[in-house]
Amino acid sequence: MTHGDNQIKIMRGIYQGDCLSPLWFCMALFPLSRILRRNQVGYKLNSKDEATTVSHNWYMVDFKLYAKNKQQLQSMSEIVSYYTKDTSISLGLDKCAVLHGNKGKVVKTQDLLIIEDECIRELEAKEQYKYLGIQQHLKIARKDVKQELMTMLKIRLRNV
Repeated sequence: MTHGDNQIKIMRGIYQGDCLSPLWFCMALFPLSRILRRNQVGYKLNSKDEATTVSHNWYMVDFKLYAKNKQQLQSMSEIVSYYTKDTSISLGLDKCAVLHGNKGKVVKTQDLLIIEDECIRELEAKEQYKYLGIQQHLKIARKDVKQELMTMLKIRLRNV
């Protein structure tokens, strides 16, 4: 990219002003999604007709892993870690957390998930986290989310 006589060298990452940035980003992470699906690990959701396995959820830079047990989660985390190292994608590990649940209840394990030689903290029993702007825990507090969305909508309408 040039600006007059000066050149800007982009050594890594995706230039954010480029209209192709979202496509480049998806192309960079699509192989990781395929690897995780092919690994046949994750959390099984039983419906009336069949069982569906969910291993991950990904929306742009927000990424969420689902696992049946700690061993699966560690394995999936290692896959993500190796992939991101190989592709020079950096993870915001300071924003990561682990929540272990069993039959709708939080289970404290005292075991730490380790990625890239860093420990990922375990959420406290009543602590929530935001995913895609919505407060979550084992279950989404629909009433609270609806109230928060209504408040944000009113603020934005006033600003318009």
